[in-house]
Amino acid sequence: MKYSGVDGALVDWYGVQGANGDVGSLLTASNAFVQQSGQLWAQLWCGGRGYFWTVSIGNTTPDINKAKTNVAYLRDNYFNQPNYIRYGANNSPLMYVFGPNRFQTAAQWTQIFGDTGTDPQFLTLEYQMGEAGANADGEFAWPYQSANSTDHLTQVRNFYLSRAPSLNTAAGVAYPGFNDFYQQGGAGSTLFYIPENNGQTLARHAQPLQYLQAKS
Repeated sequence: MKYSGVDGALVDWYGVQGANGDVGSLLTASNAFVQQSGQLWAQLWCGGRGYFWTVSIGNTTPDINKAKTNVAYLRDNYFNQPNYIRYGANNSPLMYVFGPNRFQTAAQWTQIFGDTGTDPQFLTLEYQMGEAGANADGEFAWPYQSANSTDHLTQVRNFYLSRAPSLNTAAGVAYPGFNDFYQQGGAGSTLFYIPENNGQTLARHAQPLQYLQAKS
């Protein structure tokens, strides 16, 4: 990654506590990556996988204590790293959440951040910051395609042109294609498929990404 010119990385972080059985091994891997990123090259930021911050794998009730423990761990082990990306008027650590798909009220996020003494530059998935209320500072784009269509690039451009101007912070997305493993892995149905088209899928993102660069 270093020799390819990559100078930043987002850790898809599952936490120190979670209902997923592999949370411990994922934490070990994440910590190893964070340690090496500081020694070698990368700016760093984290995206929380709150999907598993629940009572158990069979009980998907959100567990506020798991969420607070996980955010406190980010505060004490990741946010304080010198290469961790900070952003916004208050130079706050940048934190994504995929969703939120468990903690979906402003009161929950107010409690999570308030009880851990944290105030990150907090981004939700596109069109979902209302679920975090005033705790959210913006949104990030993500690959999406309507059923029986090939409109993924239109979806991204619509976010940049219609949604991003209203946000304090808007983050773009670039992807070479999309081919999930849910059905093969026994974890649900296939979402959608976006072909790579010999690199053209990634290349066609250049134009909408220029909008965000101009806005920033």
